Amino acid sequence: MKRLFIAFVIIILALSSCSSLDSIELTGEKSKTEYSKIESDTTYIVNTQTMSYHRASCYVAKRISEENRWETKDESFLKERGYKRCGVCLK
Repeated sequence: MKRLFIAFVIIILALSSCSSLDSIELTGEKSKTEYSKIESDTTYIVNTQTMSYHRASCYVAKRISEENRWETKDESFLKERGYKRCGVCLK
């Protein structure tokens, strides 16, 4: 129940950060600009060795070596390329 509430709050915050609800297409497809508006607040730490990504605050992300680590704010980019969400911070 707590996770559902948190997910609901995140969705509301993401929608409120858009200039208008009309900017989100009902088909589920968003332009690169719309994704960046919604996801620009979250920085993801990517592990190129395990093909996974984490929130910057995740303790697992802090253990990734520099040679296997990079950052992005575009979760759709990661999903399109087969990266998996962290099982700790992005359940």
